[in-house]
Amino acid sequence: MIKFESFNSEATAYTNISTTTRRLAQSFTPQLSHSIESVVLKVYRTTNSPTGVMTVELRSDDSNKPSAVVLASGTSDPADWDAITWFWADIVLDAQPALVKDTKYWIVIYCAGVDSSHYIRWQRDSEGTYSDGCYASSTDEGANWTVYETNDVMFEEWGTLTSSCSPLPHLPHLPRLPDLMWCTGL
Repeated sequence: MIKFESFNSEATAYTNISTTTRRLAQSFTPQLSHSIESVVLKVYRTTNSPTGVMTVELRSDDSNKPSAVVLASGTSDPADWDAITWFWADIVLDAQPALVKDTKYWIVIYCAGVDSSHYIRWQRDSEGTYSDGCYASSTDEGANWTVYETNDVMFEEWGTLTSSCSPLPHLPHLPRLPDLMWCTGL
């Protein structure tokens, strides 16, 4: 697999998920068309682990906010993370949708079994420098979103390069060359 889009900084800010209606999101815009297979997020859990799993969804964009369309999803159990330590959680997605270059997508997370003592955090930079996306949050299960254009959360998205290649046609007035390929989608 190849790491495509990502954001990582030395920032120490974070955003909590301490209610089951809370949603956090990060947008990204691939520079190359590819199939996404997993996302990696810099997260943290309290000493008292949430009693449910964290769900990660890949969604399309709807006017600069996450749409309701889920393209793929995966889960991670915070009970498996080290307590009170930042951790890069690798979440394998249940589908590998083809992402189109220069098209905005969203990584959306939420967690079951959270409360004010049992919660998770996603590390955030309030002066984020990832120019191809931004952070957003929702307190009502994603019905309404607040977008923070200058904030980013730590993420990586991994996948496989996709392209479509076909032989170039032979031109009769030119000498025969080895088969050359024309590729699109890169």
